[in-house]
Amino acid sequence: MRDVLIIQEDAFIRGWRAATPRLFSLARAMTQHGWTPTVLAGNYYTLHNSAIREVEAAFPGTIARTPFVGDYPSLMGSSRYGRWLWRHLRCCTGRPNYRIDHRNAWPRRTVNWCSKHFSFNPPTLIWAISTGHMDSLYLGKEMSHFFGCPLIIEFQDPCPYPGQRAYDAREEYLFTSCLRAAARVVTVTKSYAQHLIRTYQLCRDSVQTIYMSYDDRPAVHNCSKGSDTLTCLHAGFLNGKSGRNARSVVMGLADVIKQQPALRNIFQLKLIGSGPGGVEARRIAQKYNISDNVQLLPEMPHSEVLKQMNDADVLVVIKFDNSAYDMQIPGKLFEYLGRGKPILGVMRDCEAADILRKSGLGVIAQDNDVGNISRLIRTMLDHRDILHSLYAPKWAYISTFSQAAMSCTLNNCLEEVTTRHRGSKGLTLAI
Repeated sequence: MRDVLIIQEDAFIRGWRAATPRLFSLARAMTQHGWTPTVLAGNYYTLHNSAIREVEAAFPGTIARTPFVGDYPSLMGSSRYGRWLWRHLRCCTGRPNYRIDHRNAWPRRTVNWCSKHFSFNPPTLIWAISTGHMDSLYLGKEMSHFFGCPLIIEFQDPCPYPGQRAYDAREEYLFTSCLRAAARVVTVTKSYAQHLIRTYQLCRDSVQTIYMSYDDRPAVHNCSKGSDTLTCLHAGFLNGKSGRNARSVVMGLADVIKQQPALRNIFQLKLIGSGPGGVEARRIAQKYNISDNVQLLPEMPHSEVLKQMNDADVLVVIKFDNSAYDMQIPGKLFEYLGRGKPILGVMRDCEAADILRKSGLGVIAQDNDVGNISRLIRTMLDHRDILHSLYAPKWAYISTFSQAAMSCTLNNCLEEVTTRHRGSKGLTLAI
């Protein structure tokens, strides 16, 4: 049997958003090549019941959940008032996050639970996923030792997550021990891979970048538009205020309409599942008297989001205007690439911007450069009949981010790690 135990403590807690598409992509790729994925996660049913169960029903693999979560002790995790009390107690003692106490939180308790209740086939290898915290990494290390199988660590976000405090000496030691225990360290950006190699003196052969991907399907683009309108779409959460926001895009649109009022009935900006940042964008649109040009759409299933992307003319991706986030690439960027449509990237000059430029589809503007954003929007409006020829996709490059390409890379990684592990065991026995 070729069984992979995927460890992600907070799997699916944000429904179809955040890390969920990547987890689905990994599981599909594993299944395609004869691997059997099982996800081990905490029990978040009491916190996000409907969102989790909907996603789990569609997941192409098995899911096992511990009867507890990482944020709270077992006696308090299932009660809303218990969780409230625990958070306040932790804050009063100066340790607001229970996750950082790894030896007593989810990892250690899960090892003890699995020794009594784990009912699946012993895994061929462990795939531990970090989305900015260390829980799954530390558990992956412990489970790898427990089952005697190799460990692969995947960083979907830098660890610790940008904006969180730096690790103290003890946490840094634990983090380093997880890296040293891994047969392979996988990142979703090359910039973070290089950071880990430099900072922790890791062997380059032990660190690999496997980018996020887009679904394999015929590219959808408009070679000739059938209407005299231009629809821009941003899909994903926006923090608003000093976080990721659409202020500059809305203000750039307002500037275009101010210069040429006739364009008011031509341009539409759609924001899907944008949260507080969408409300902020709508408020700014009202201030500049362009509220009819900014439409807020609720969060929707992934399949519906893809339909909205297919119907749009231009896709918008926005990153945090902060150097701490330069080593992250939004997953939506890769889904945008697969649509073969122009992409307006509002971001700093970083790895994500470089990918957009190389794709032939992307144009980049800094978050606070309203004048440049206005100019880019105006260019797209003026050339809306020939957008596809103006922003011609370079498919030879874009296809390297397809699900098929990622699937082959992932399988090669798994095969190489397991083969080396079998070889090292054989060598030990021979000696």
